[in-house]
Amino acid sequence: MNKRLDAIAALVQREAPGLSPEALGIFMVVAREDSMSLKMLSRELEIPQVRVMRHVAELSAWEFEGLRGAGLVRTREKGALKKEVVLSARGEALKQKIKQVVSGKP
Repeated sequence: MNKRLDAIAALVQREAPGLSPEALGIFMVVAREDSMSLKMLSRELEIPQVRVMRHVAELSAWEFEGLRGAGLVRTREKGALKKEVVLSARGEALKQKIKQVVSGKP
């Protein structure tokens, strides 16, 4: 495998151990756009909104029965019936680290 891809995989595993590939994909889309509604994520990724919500929960800072989310994103209300997903400070830091790896910087 490519050294940069190996470095990104190791970085994600270290920062968010056990993160599902689907949740990582959602993280990457949100990181690209800086924010995105649940509905737009569902459309862009062509998956039902309920699955998007499940993966956003995995990426969020939740805790339930000893399990803890990755803390990479948070949601905010954007009108009465619209939720938007944005990066948390931790998610922004991971985005910057990935950008450094992609650009070949140490």
